[in-house]
Amino acid sequence: MQGQRDMNSSREPFPQRMRLWQGALLGTIAHAIWISAHPLLAAEQSWDGPNYNLQDSMGSRGTITFAEEGTVGVFFDAHSPRSPFLSGTDYDLRSFFTGMSDELFSLVQQEALQYVLDDYRGALVPIITAALWSAEECLAAAEPWREVVTHGAHLVRIQVMEPDAAMVEWQQEYEMPSSQATLMRSLFHRRIAIPSSPITLADSERDIVTSEGDEGLDQSRELLAAIGINVP
Repeated sequence: MQGQRDMNSSREPFPQRMRLWQGALLGTIAHAIWISAHPLLAAEQSWDGPNYNLQDSMGSRGTITFAEEGTVGVFFDAHSPRSPFLSGTDYDLRSFFTGMSDELFSLVQQEALQYVLDDYRGALVPIITAALWSAEECLAAAEPWREVVTHGAHLVRIQVMEPDAAMVEWQQEYEMPSSQATLMRSLFHRRIAIPSSPITLADSERDIVTSEGDEGLDQSRELLAAIGINVP
């Protein structure tokens, strides 16, 4: 692992912390609309309190904690050469957090790392291949952003995009009809405009959510409720 100073010299800058937060909200909305018709993949995005959980079908998972103290995120990519299950070398968790403040290290231990526990040499311990955290307005890591992405943060590829570009990506990713894409945009902008107030969908908006299928409506409802959006 390289020192945090590499972040400043890397040609690829780290995303802003707020961009990731807003991207998590947008990703949640997009996924919630989509899983109304595809409930079997509901677990690819979920929330548990302040923890935003992600996984894919190719062996990657991660958790990002959004807290008053700051933002911390950890990722595990089963195909990364850093995985101790592939390399067979001694595993050093602390090396991923070089440069992180004690306050944020305490936060990541209490929250995000509890979602990446695995059986390693007979003990249940957190296993990761990349990590990030907030440093003022931007994200930071113990290595350049490109390395963080390569070894796990590819899970938030769309979440760190500029919102308009991310909306296009989500629409394409989930093959949304125009009505659902319009609803996604509307809910995102309303959530950002009034972040602390609950939003309740109109009946016509619920009908748009279920327009491609409703077998996953309960999962959609639960996921949207986690970010303060209620589906009647």
